[in-house]
Amino acid sequence: MSSVTDEIMQALSKAFAAVHEAQVRERQENLLCDQCPMKWFSQLCSEVEGLPAAKAHITIMKRLSFLPTEEKSILIVYEGAETTDIQVQNNILMMLLRAHFENKQATHSILPCLVGV
Repeated sequence: MSSVTDEIMQALSKAFAAVHEAQVRERQENLLCDQCPMKWFSQLCSEVEGLPAAKAHITIMKRLSFLPTEEKSILIVYEGAETTDIQVQNNILMMLLRAHFENKQATHSILPCLVGV
């Protein structure tokens, strides 16, 4: 059972790293305006990259606390998936945030006047 958990965690970690790299590449290729939902997510990825799991979790939760109330609905989904492993918690939160902001980005119109500001 432990090896299955380890494999899942490795897959999640690889997926998170791949998403982060893709976000960095996308930001460089297609500049995001200051209002882009994925810009917020990309900045969070940059902030938590390389941090120990506990510090990354604090950073994620702090950034979540500044979101508007309707954006915090992610925490309702997260509550059902809580675990004692902080790294797993971080991976779940980042996965939920990514999906949420990708959905928002799909309907977002980039504002040319705010790109690169």
